[in-house]
Formats: sequence, structure tokens, C-alpha cells
Amino acid sequence: MLPVILVATVPISIAGWGVRESALVLAFSYAGLPESDGLVVSVLFGGVLFVVGIIGGMVWLASPESLRISAAWKSEAPPSE
Repeated sequence: MLPVILVATVPISIAGWGVRESALVLAFSYAGLPESDGLVVSVLFGGVLFVVGIIGGMVWLASPESLRISAAWKSEAPPSE
């Protein structure tokens, strides 16, 4: 799994989708396992990453730190010309 994650971090697709699936299907075929299982594992892994990212984003948006950053950003004076 680690080499597949490393390959998926190469910035040639959005969030590794497509690259991760291809790499895991290839890894499963080299290991003698069904390629369809590799695809299912990869899609489930991507889905879990997506859900965890959404939960983390909601937690960050609800945090006091996020509110302070937002307030500081709004209170900045526009640059004078």
C-alpha cells in the first residue's frame, strides 16, 4: 500500500484519483490477486480519505482559530493607492 500512496501523491491528477486506482490494480495483479479487488480497495480508500477530509474541514471551520483568522482577514484595511 505504501508504494501506491507514494505514486498517488505525484501531482498529475486531482487528489490522486485514477493514478491510485491504476497503481493498486497493477500491484494486485503482480501479487496474484484479482484486479477488481484492487480497484474496490482503492475506491474505498479514496472515499474514506474524502470523508475524513470533510469532517476535518468542518471541525476546522467550527474552531475558534478559524474564526480569529476570518475576523483578522476582514479587519485588514485595504491598501491605499
